[in-house]
Amino acid sequence: MPSFDDKPTIEYIKQQAKNLKDVWRETHNQWTLCDTYYDRTFPLWPAGMDRPVVHPATPKSLIDTAVDQMMGHSPTYERFPRDISKKEQADSGEKALAAIFRQTALLESEMAQETVKKHMLLYGYAVLEDDLDSNDLAFHRQPKPEMETGETKEDFDRRLALYEHKRKTLMPFRNRAPHPADVLMDPTHKDPRVAIKIAQWKAIDLKEITDSRFDEEGNVKRGEAERFEIGDDPFKLIDCMEYWTESWHA
Repeated sequence: MPSFDDKPTIEYIKQQAKNLKDVWRETHNQWTLCDTYYDRTFPLWPAGMDRPVVHPATPKSLIDTAVDQMMGHSPTYERFPRDISKKEQADSGEKALAAIFRQTALLESEMAQETVKKHMLLYGYAVLEDDLDSNDLAFHRQPKPEMETGETKEDFDRRLALYEHKRKTLMPFRNRAPHPADVLMDPTHKDPRVAIKIAQWKAIDLKEITDSRFDEEGNVKRGEAERFEIGDDPFKLIDCMEYWTESWHA
């Protein structure tokens, strides 16, 4: 009998996704109905009736006003020193955490904390995802560039300056708030053992993600990986499932 600690197979992941979709189906249907009011796409007339449609902004306005005016917050960070003489060192960690939080918020198209508030009001449920960007981590492991044969000093200095700038400003941390219907977890457990994220990735992004799992010699850095083949359209959206447990990520 398989367990959550065993290496998952594709079929095993599909079975879990199907089970969780069945559990969440009725709730997701209700969320879809909520979305039609927030997005102002709900039907006003019976199907097939050709009449003008004007959707009031009241549903969206109620949610957005509550998020912006009544749920404002400013997060604080506290790191307690193990020794009172090291309080200054602990305080520097708080400043670093605050800077990381602000930077990760700027890297997303929507501020995750604000989106979480909106989801809590709309659905009474929200998902906050903390992640690491594999491309940024792969760049961090790249060696310092060296001058190539035939390359001018001006071109090399420019390439080296770009490398050093990106290395200094590298931010691998990500903070996202996906739609709750796109992340499947067991609602009967406060601390679910598995999470399955359903989303679409561009073919070129999947190529970069899988390539980052290999070193310069073509060997897998850790775990198991296969290179994704882009095909004819590098911008084609590919349906994917991202699987998380304490022991495995696929």
